[in-house]
Amino acid sequence: MGFLDDAFDDYDPSNEPAGGNFNSIPAGWYDARVAECELIEKSSAHHMVKMRFDITGPSHEGRVMFNYFNIKHPNEQAAKFAKRDIQSCAFALGLKAPIQTSDFVGGQLSIKVKKTKARDPQYGDDNGEQNQVAGFKAMGGGSAMPKPAASNSGAAPWER
Repeated sequence: MGFLDDAFDDYDPSNEPAGGNFNSIPAGWYDARVAECELIEKSSAHHMVKMRFDITGPSHEGRVMFNYFNIKHPNEQAAKFAKRDIQSCAFALGLKAPIQTSDFVGGQLSIKVKKTKARDPQYGDDNGEQNQVAGFKAMGGGSAMPKPAASNSGAAPWER
């Protein structure tokens, strides 16, 4: 058994905002860091990757966004879209062939955030809206994937 008496000496809950700020943020591109990434197996037919993004700028620093990639799903179209999206995320991070979810953690990229109407009121803000991650690109707008080395031989690739 451990004692936590020192952990609460200087804490006054009345100084904290009530419940935190859960209002949606404006739609747009935000720099972010992948803080967590884990594979969740809901069933043998449903696997998803849960990714947490911490916004680092240019505004709304510290806000958190989550995305769920349904990479194995009974609906084949949903799985196809999820695989495309996670590949886009990996590409934006400069990951050519990630093997483990931990390969994503710590990576920096830009995420596109959009506002949508919340399907369930308990997950929406005061206006009934919520944010959704809708796209990925390398931080600064360019590609994070290295370009192939240029050949100086002048010969066509099939002639080398």
